[in-house]
Amino acid sequence: MIVNKEVILSLGLLSEKDKSFFGLFCVKRISGLYELFDHLIELEKLEFPNKNYELISGIIKYLEESLLSNIDIQRSTIEGFTDELNSIPFDDLYGSCDEFMLAANVLSSIENLLNFHAKKGEKYIVKCIDLLINTINTIVSQHLFNIDDGISYEEKEHVLAKHYAREIEIELTFIEMLRKNASGNELMAFINDHLIFISQYENSFPNPNL
Repeated sequence: MIVNKEVILSLGLLSEKDKSFFGLFCVKRISGLYELFDHLIELEKLEFPNKNYELISGIIKYLEESLLSNIDIQRSTIEGFTDELNSIPFDDLYGSCDEFMLAANVLSSIENLLNFHAKKGEKYIVKCIDLLINTINTIVSQHLFNIDDGISYEEKEHVLAKHYAREIEIELTFIEMLRKNASGNELMAFINDHLIFISQYENSFPNPNL
């Protein structure tokens, strides 16, 4: 799956601040998908506090509060965050788990959003979108693999296409909210409503026993 052309064209019409909001939209959903994926560890049951997770959560929260408060992020802050992120081994981002690709997507999405704040290149936001689509594709594909019995290749492709179409719809809706000058609270409410819990995926998976 690739980034939809209509999404890219619509993104190009946004202001720099609105593009930042869209990047945050992608980052929070990638992080939320990773955290909520039922095949990963449950963070609240970790024996020891996970400082990597605390760092990631703290950076995302800082980016969110800066946007809502209309505060410019200083280059020194961006560089400091980037150095901290680069020191994290992505395969241990949230703890001991096998989902290295998803963990890397979380890390990379934040780095790209920080790069956008520093360099203002739209390509960094497009990369965030690509990472979000890749995360959804990885999670849905793995779930389909885990319930493989009786599901044809065509059925799997249909499910993936369904999620891809829904994702484009969500992205375009958020862009339209940005273009209509929705408030920060409205934008954050939309983001939080679309973190996409795994149960929402499971409801659309074909049941091989039916």
